Amino acid sequence: MRYTAVLLDFDGTVMQTGPGIQASLRHASEVTGHDYDFSKTWTYIGPPVDDFARIYLGLGEEEARQYVQLFRDFYRERGWRDSALYPGMRELMLGLRERGVKVYIATSKPEKTTLSMVDYFDIPVDGVSGSHPERGLLEKDAIIREGGERFHIDLTRAGMGG
Repeated sequence: MRYTAVLLDFDGTVMQTGPGIQASLRHASEVTGHDYDFSKTWTYIGPPVDDFARIYLGLGEEEARQYVQLFRDFYRERGWRDSALYPGMRELMLGLRERGVKVYIATSKPEKTTLSMVDYFDIPVDGVSGSHPERGLLEKDAIIREGGERFHIDLTRAGMGG
């Protein structure tokens, strides 16, 4: 079977976002007075920050909400710029597109932030499906389904990476 589309996860697959995420976690932790061994956060990149705040820092709902807002403000302002495209990823994406395969990002990261990064780093994709504030955080399968519907992707002929 020939794939007509590929959906790629963003954090840890397309982009090395760890440095900006770690800097944003450190900032939120410093402001809120929480201590954490950030040498371990490389294993954490990807899941939602509110999970980090609740699971790893033991914060309650309101404290976690404040922590997440501090993280997001820092990340949105400057943290994301510490990211880098993985070596060879641009060539892979361009090669797929040259063969007629559409390339999409499917991520739980906020879509607005992802689109800013796609533009800033000039990432060759045909579309982005991510989380929206009004819908809340979606699970990966919901983001893939939504992307399939929005971009008219036959998911039976698509691959997923990441």
